[in-house]
Amino acid sequence: MSSPPLPIPTRQQRLETYGLDTVSSLVWSEWEVGGEYTKLLTIRNVTTDVVHLRYTLPATKYFSMAFPESFQLSPGIAVSLPIAFRPVELAEYEDVVMLEVRPTGSRRGGRFGIPVTAVLPHLALTAPRVVDLGFCSVKEAVSAKLTLKNDSEVPATFEAYVPPPFSVTPRIGALAPHSGVVLEVVFSPGEAAPFEATLSIDAVPDGASGDERLTSVYTTLHATGKYAFLAVSEPHVEFGDVYLSRTATRVLTLSNVSEVQTQFRVTHATAGSDLPFSISPSRGSVAAHSSINVQVAYKPQAAGLDSTSKFFFETPGGNAPAVMVSGRGAAPSIRLDKSGLAFGALTVGGRAVRVVTVANTSPVVANVAIESATSGVFQFSTTSLALEPYSEAKVQVEFCPHEPMNYARRVAFVVASGVPAYVDVVGTGYADGRRPPDMGLVHVARARKRALLGLGQLPPEALEDAMRGLTESDPVAGNVLLSLDNLSLSAVAESVGDEAASAAVQDPWVPYTHALGLASPHTLPPGVFAPLVTVAPSSLDFGAVPAVMRGGRGRDRLSAMPSASMRGFSVRNPTRGKMTVHARVTGGSAGADAFSLSVCEADVGPGGSVTFSVTFAPRHRDRFYGTSVELFVHYKSMRNFRLVSDATVVPPSYLVVPLLGHSYEGGAEKFMPQVAVVPAEEGVHFKPCVVGEAAYTTVSVVNTGSMPLKFDVGPVAGGEVIDVFPRTGIVDGGESRILSVGYLPDEAGLVEATMAIMINNSSANALEVALAGVCDAPRVVLESSRNGEASLYFKPTHIGSSTVRYFEVTNPGTLPLAFQWVVPSRYAEVLKVSPPSGVLSGGSEARVAFTFTPNSEAKFHMKASCFVMTLAADGAYAGREFELPAVPAPGTDDQSGWREHSLKLYGAGTSAALDFFPRSLDFGNSPVHEPSSGEIRVFNRGEADVGLYVYAAAVSESGTSMPGGQTRSLSGSSTNETLEVIQLSAEFVVVPSRSSASVGVTFAPRARAYYAYGVYCMVLPHESNVDKLSAGVGPDAAFEKYLRGGLGAAGQPLLMADVTGVGELPSLAVADCFVGRSPGKAVWWRRLSLDLLNIELAMNLSRAEEVFAATRENIVEAPMYAGLVSTLPTFDLDLGSGVAGSGASVVRLRFVNRGSTSVKFEFLYPSDLEWCDIQGLSEYDLDEELLRANKLFSFYPKSGHVAADGAINVELTYHHLVPGEHGIDVVLALERGKQVTLALQGVTHAPPPGPTLHFGTRGHFFEPVPIGVEEPFVQSYVLHNDAGTEVAWELENVDAALAAFRAENYDVDVLVPLMRSGRIEPRGSGMVRFVFAPLEAREYAFPLTVAMRNDDGIVVRQQIVFYGVGYHPSLHDVLPWTTAPPSTAPAAPSLGLAPTLPDGRINVVGYLTLERVWFGALPLHSINRCLVGVANPSAERRVAFEWLSLPAQVYGYELVAVEPSSGEIEAGGMVTCSVVFRPMQQPEIYELDIECRLKVLDGECSEGARAVEVHVEAEEVFAVDNSDPARFTGRAVAAGRRGALDSAPRRSRRSLVSRQGDVRGHGLGRPGSVASVRTLAGSSLARGRAAIGLRRAVKLGKVDGSDPLLEAGGSRLDGRIGVGSGSGRVEHVRSHSVWLHISAASFPVEVYKETYADFETFFVPRQTKRETWRTEAEKHEMPAATVSLIKRIQQTPSEEENKTVVKSVLSDILQDIIFDPDIQETIEAVERAPIPLFAQLTPQVPLSVVRSGRGRSESTSVSSIASESGESEQPVLSRFASFHREVASEVVSRGDGERAGFGGGEEAADVKDDEEVVREAVLSRASVVRVVGMDELLEGVFQGTIANLMAEVVDGGFDVLEAPKRVVGMDEVEEV
Repeated sequence: MSSPPLPIPTRQQRLETYGLDTVSSLVWSEWEVGGEYTKLLTIRNVTTDVVHLRYTLPATKYFSMAFPESFQLSPGIAVSLPIAFRPVELAEYEDVVMLEVRPTGSRRGGRFGIPVTAVLPHLALTAPRVVDLGFCSVKEAVSAKLTLKNDSEVPATFEAYVPPPFSVTPRIGALAPHSGVVLEVVFSPGEAAPFEATLSIDAVPDGASGDERLTSVYTTLHATGKYAFLAVSEPHVEFGDVYLSRTATRVLTLSNVSEVQTQFRVTHATAGSDLPFSISPSRGSVAAHSSINVQVAYKPQAAGLDSTSKFFFETPGGNAPAVMVSGRGAAPSIRLDKSGLAFGALTVGGRAVRVVTVANTSPVVANVAIESATSGVFQFSTTSLALEPYSEAKVQVEFCPHEPMNYARRVAFVVASGVPAYVDVVGTGYADGRRPPDMGLVHVARARKRALLGLGQLPPEALEDAMRGLTESDPVAGNVLLSLDNLSLSAVAESVGDEAASAAVQDPWVPYTHALGLASPHTLPPGVFAPLVTVAPSSLDFGAVPAVMRGGRGRDRLSAMPSASMRGFSVRNPTRGKMTVHARVTGGSAGADAFSLSVCEADVGPGGSVTFSVTFAPRHRDRFYGTSVELFVHYKSMRNFRLVSDATVVPPSYLVVPLLGHSYEGGAEKFMPQVAVVPAEEGVHFKPCVVGEAAYTTVSVVNTGSMPLKFDVGPVAGGEVIDVFPRTGIVDGGESRILSVGYLPDEAGLVEATMAIMINNSSANALEVALAGVCDAPRVVLESSRNGEASLYFKPTHIGSSTVRYFEVTNPGTLPLAFQWVVPSRYAEVLKVSPPSGVLSGGSEARVAFTFTPNSEAKFHMKASCFVMTLAADGAYAGREFELPAVPAPGTDDQSGWREHSLKLYGAGTSAALDFFPRSLDFGNSPVHEPSSGEIRVFNRGEADVGLYVYAAAVSESGTSMPGGQTRSLSGSSTNETLEVIQLSAEFVVVPSRSSASVGVTFAPRARAYYAYGVYCMVLPHESNVDKLSAGVGPDAAFEKYLRGGLGAAGQPLLMADVTGVGELPSLAVADCFVGRSPGKAVWWRRLSLDLLNIELAMNLSRAEEVFAATRENIVEAPMYAGLVSTLPTFDLDLGSGVAGSGASVVRLRFVNRGSTSVKFEFLYPSDLEWCDIQGLSEYDLDEELLRANKLFSFYPKSGHVAADGAINVELTYHHLVPGEHGIDVVLALERGKQVTLALQGVTHAPPPGPTLHFGTRGHFFEPVPIGVEEPFVQSYVLHNDAGTEVAWELENVDAALAAFRAENYDVDVLVPLMRSGRIEPRGSGMVRFVFAPLEAREYAFPLTVAMRNDDGIVVRQQIVFYGVGYHPSLHDVLPWTTAPPSTAPAAPSLGLAPTLPDGRINVVGYLTLERVWFGALPLHSINRCLVGVANPSAERRVAFEWLSLPAQVYGYELVAVEPSSGEIEAGGMVTCSVVFRPMQQPEIYELDIECRLKVLDGECSEGARAVEVHVEAEEVFAVDNSDPARFTGRAVAAGRRGALDSAPRRSRRSLVSRQGDVRGHGLGRPGSVASVRTLAGSSLARGRAAIGLRRAVKLGKVDGSDPLLEAGGSRLDGRIGVGSGSGRVEHVRSHSVWLHISAASFPVEVYKETYADFETFFVPRQTKRETWRTEAEKHEMPAATVSLIKRIQQTPSEEENKTVVKSVLSDILQDIIFDPDIQETIEAVERAPIPLFAQLTPQVPLSVVRSGRGRSESTSVSSIASESGESEQPVLSRFASFHREVASEVVSRGDGERAGFGGGEEAADVKDDEEVVREAVLSRASVVRVVGMDELLEGVFQGTIANLMAEVVDGGFDVLEAPKRVVGMDEVEEV
């Protein structure tokens, strides 16, 4: 068995177990094979005991120790045991030394081992794990350094590798032990992207072989390549004019707006050219998000040269922002104050002086050389000037004639590097006996002009004849001759058509070059600027001539050289006249006296010549001499004024022959000249020119020494086309000489030459000047595609739209070019070029736009030609019109100077397919000023990009687009709105091919209105406008014109989507009011101005309301809003009157919110508006008034919140505390909505009250009446007696007032009161009836006084002003007062606003199911009925009712009748009353309140009746304490959501039908709750009418609990409900009154017929004659049974018996019909939309149709049906009439048993045949109504017989809502 493993405890374990401290192991790391290496194993005793131990030798022979012996260690003693290691091979060794410890004392013994190992050397490398190099610009490099460390004892060799775009250096290297190497990692991206790579470093120990010793480390590298972006602060640098020898600089900012540093270098578009521009630094780097300044320098090379260069700041990544640099070289310029000096005539030897002023007009020094001698005939005070900037100098010119002759010459003022200026000098010398003609400047000018006409070489004696002959042969030239003095030289040349001469005379260098013989490209006839004669040679150089001395020694002795030299020059006369030559050596120059002439005057004949000899005899040795000979040559005939006329005076020709020589002996040393040439280093640059033109400049030779020097210009090396003048000359000490240098190229190209100037005849002193000239040929560089071919490609383009491509045209030369594009005519409509022509300055570019507008779906291969022509370098074309030769046809060889360049263009025309989604965008109800957003997506399914112009336009009523934003408001009126309501996210949209784009639509309504818009688009005719407008640049003129053309110039707009929405303002409306006391609700509705208030609340905000709301909500102190409250819409709320100390007047208003958002409201008293200026009150009065008003008037709640479709009840209380008239303005403020002022008014009488009638307003407005009406309306004014005593009233002094009215109206009664006095019972009402008959179409005002008195005789007077308006009948095509009733009181029961008991029951005796009846416009004598239910809401008590009839004295007949007029109502039941309205006497407008008094009857409910308890919902019930009207107490009342109306079990409809003898009425609730109905009449007819009324109410939605009228009025109460007064104690109401308001207007029948063409359709006239039924029977062939019945009726003794018969028959019929189950189900199944309360307040009555419904609050009208069906009214009326006729005919013609739904089975079958015939006869209106005296009875019976036809409805026979006809009564006549 093997021994267990030897434990090797840790150091801590050894200490704790054995108390020995030793190392954990011994390791040998650095060793070599064959060596011996010893280490000590130290063992220490750390205990207090003596430890005995022994060790065991290692098992292997490689580790050796001394022989093991036992030993002991005292406490704290240590022993060291040597261990030797002797390796024999390169390998690792392991062994263990075992120590054994004996147990001693408290410690136990044991064994443990200590490992001994020998390891091989291991290579240990370290490097960073991650290196982030950050951002680097593309194609640039960024580096980072990292250190590779060798932490071992082993030397190694490493190799690093990293993939591109990274690199590392050094890649290979050596690593010494415990050392490191720095590696550099370089990142150079080739694209913009993030990069990640791994740097791998492999190392191998030195001497090792194989991969087993390989050590690797890895470093992750992160870097990101980004594109650099440089931006230049100025893309175009314009230096303007910069003068030669100056350098202009500008500083640009080069910004790096990218995330990476980048390098740049400056390059030029034209490499290698000698540029006048430079940029420094030319290369560098710009850090990220930083900038540097670069300097652009411009040093012009030639005057008048426009230089343009384009530089690029190129980055390695490809970004190369460009900067265009341009400038123009300018030279010093001078201005002479005179162009000529005329000295007049002087005697020979005399002198005359003139002054010419030379001004320097430039900002640099101008060096000027005057080409004239200081001594001569014309002597200049100086020959050179150095003018400071903008300075001037005066030069004296002295005229000294030596001979009697004419003198004239042109003197040139040559400006260094500039353009020469000229002055003509003219004078005449005369002597006794010799008088030449006087000559002035005009003669010189004439001679030059004549020379242009070819007359320059004619002598005076021949000139006159020649001019005469020229005039005769050439009229044009003759006219020129006649006006020579008025024409300039160029004008003369242009007149004769010599364009070359015209250009030549305008060249400023031509006079100089022609006069001096310098090379010139222009040719002009002699006599213009060149002299008429010639001289040869042009100069005389005598060379070396010894000085002439008189004795002396040494150097003063006479030389062996000849003492004098003679040379000559010849003057040739090419003219046709004899000429005289005057020669004279000029003086004033160095050694001028050394030259002499042999002859000074000589004649020369035509074509001949003469020679003059010149002798040079120097006086001094070793000196240069120079002067000139002046030659004045004139015609011989000019010697005497008698030989010539003024018109033939010819000025002399002037020539100069330079004379040179020196006295240096041969081989003699000459002095060292001090001379300089300007310019020197930079050389001379000619401005560019073309072949056939010349460029001139100057070179100055400056003698800075004191001795004269000679210069000689040798041949120009390489410049055969370069000429210099003068080529030789003398420059005196301290002076300079300007040489004119001309460049006349004969071919295009660059000429670089060197001009050598030899000084003092010594080549060693020669000065060299570099000359450079450029001859440009007209050429441009076009953008090229592949293969160097200039081409341009258009993307596929929609037909009719355009694609624009831009093309760069570059002028590589230095001269400006004119270019013109020519497009073949077949592509003229498809391809446009802009600009088609223009000028390109040297080195500049032009961006040409090519617009491709395809006209068909095809591919287009086109060609355009660019013709170019070089222009003059002086910029003469700039800023003016210039004409160029016509452009030749493309491809032709033309010599006009144009050069053609071709461009190929390719394009394709396609059609775009556009789709839009959605096609309708409905924003619904959106709050005003709150934007809502939507999106329209445009899909382009075509191949071409399409640019769209998108706009919004409102939709008119006809459906067409109307730019400008017309909207249709909710009320039907049209208002103009701006297109700010609809805002589009983009006006211009580009939809790429086969892609989509979106257009955002924001709807922000500005007002409460319905908005209907269309979003349209049109294809853009020019896509470049999108770029222009997005960049803030307006569209071009063509596109603006296109838009102004109505957006239809290029096609029809496309409708993208319909956009609709409704602007909604937070708004409330008054739906109902409840007062609970006299007068009726309609009166209170008018008193409280609720109609007007509702209209205003439905309108938009006014400006005053907007300002008020904004100011109040922001709580800003603003004095500027003083009186703002008074600007709000104001409405009078008249709360009536009462006696001081009596109970408060309480008005409950129900506000409803029909919007989709909640509404917050608040009633603001003046105390809440302290920041506003309440005008009219002092501070004290204001406080008192506010205090008193707050006590008298109160609102509860004062503020609140109404949810959407919710309602709230507001209680307005007027406390009768203080006698007097009271009023206060309270603002009803809706948050973000309307702000209106409610003017609360009330009257409190002191007890006991006097006679007081409540007038409401002090002004009453009659309804407008058309003038000329025979029977005008009777109109009424209602008086109310709010007091508790009867009041008598009368119109006081009415006769006097009426007389005054009659006098004002042509003695015609315009206003007639039908009642002048009357009495009004307590709490009652009365009326004053008037007839208002206007004569004129105007307004009328009638003030009348009403006197009131009571029984005590107290009289109170009140004045009322009655207003009326008369209008012309043509203004209305219908009867007046047919559109809306005068009063719009609510037509629904106000049960919802009635007080409630604490237990939630309704605290009212009863109520009416219909409170307002609007009969509309009616013919007189018509019978109109409606059904009104009187309901008892109590479940416990009976109620008695009684209708009070109108006073008979008011109308004189019974206008309104109610049946039954009184009766009892069981608990929970209802009695249906028939209200009959029959206008009889005269046309009148009726506003009637019929009172119904209700009283609770004592006792229990009748036996067998089913009572329904009505529960109401209330959020809070509050009580009003009269002792403190300002304090309210409230408590919550819990109630069910709905009452027993909803919770009652639903029974079968068939169970409601009783076939027994008793008739059950219908309860107030859903079917299933039945209460007995007991009427006072008690007849079956009454019971039948009640049942019909109940069923009718069900049909109309009056009884069903789901109807909103009943819910709002009976079972649903939202908001707070007021209760009676008292401190928490509520008394039951025992009696009160309810009112039925009736509105109508009556007209004469004939007037009504004339107004309504369909009168016969809706009304049946009463029979006016008695005819026998036998006659009717014969006419209609009635059955015998029918005839028998008619006979029996006629034979009935009395009318009462007739009524009894008919009543009994019809009652049975109706009963059978009503209680038929099928009929009941049909009635209840009829669906009708609920009629909201507010809709009933403002019914819309049709204009042309009389209302046909009876007893319905809102009848179905023809106009409404026509509106819903989309038909006009006339076809609907015809359809109604036709249908009624068909129904009547069908009913008459039917036989027995054909009528479905009638009868009840067996009972119906048992009826006799005669009775069936009677039923048919009765049902047929066509028969029954003809019975005279029975029509009224039958009409009353048939008020509900529309139900008879419900059986037809079951079979689908007709519409139940069809309107029945009504009977119009006529006056009866006697029987015929």
